[in-house]
Amino acid sequence: MQGCERRARRLDAVDFDVLVHTNVLTEGGYADEEPLEARAATHARLFARLTDPDRQRAVVNLDGERARRAASGILS
Repeated sequence: MQGCERRARRLDAVDFDVLVHTNVLTEGGYADEEPLEARAATHARLFARLTDPDRQRAVVNLDGERARRAASGILS
């Protein structure tokens, strides 16, 4: 398990009301980071846990084409 996925696993027991991601996918980050596609998949799994539309909300920054493509998978 690589960096982003390992960090996301720490959140397994958290029941989010609001999940905010302001920097969906950018170059750089942690030295042990996996490819952008793997990070996008990890982010999508976190957002997929938002299953109660009456209580839970997703906030995603859509300021670039890469972010919009990733969000289409996250928010669909």
